[in-house]
Amino acid sequence: MSFDAGVAYGEPTVELDVPPLITAIVGQVTVDDERQQLQDKANKLKFYPIVNVGVTTLRRNPCRCDRRHIPRLRSESWRVRR
Repeated sequence: MSFDAGVAYGEPTVELDVPPLITAIVGQVTVDDERQQLQDKANKLKFYPIVNVGVTTLRRNPCRCDRRHIPRLRSESWRVRR
């Protein structure tokens, strides 16, 4: 397992990925107002955290061949940015 954490300096940008069905129900103006409210809150933050977590798991080879006893490594990584 690996873990990295840090702090970034700058001006964050808020983007919303709203499905078209939701936009049709609540209206584009409501979505734009919500994005602007979040952007106003984010603009107050000049420093924000960045976290990177990596996990490696050990799993057996799923094939039924002679190499069943040889484990394979699987690596996954997640990055959270605010």
